[in-house]
Amino acid sequence: MGDANRLRRDELHRIAANERRRAIVATIRDRGAVTVDELVATVAEREPQPTTSGSIDRRTAIEVELLHVHIPMLRAAGVVDFDPTQRKVTPGKHLERVDELLSEEYALASP
Repeated sequence: MGDANRLRRDELHRIAANERRRAIVATIRDRGAVTVDELVATVAEREPQPTTSGSIDRRTAIEVELLHVHIPMLRAAGVVDFDPTQRKVTPGKHLERVDELLSEEYALASP
């Protein structure tokens, strides 16, 4: 992921490419430390309800994706820290920089 103190532009664009990652960044920016359950609720509120129901609960599907895709990616980039025991996501060393760049380039709105 590059220099430990810098986040490359391509990494920023990779982070910004997904609405759920942008929602995580905005939520952490606004609230500080949050639980995975709080993030799931925030993402579920921001997204329209699907017209069909699947075999897996919608919130469960969101939680699985956050835990296995988005939080690990943000953690690897230093944007968030994650405590799996407490299921808590906290600001990482690059959160402010990513939030600043996302706000400028992608008009990141509060959830």
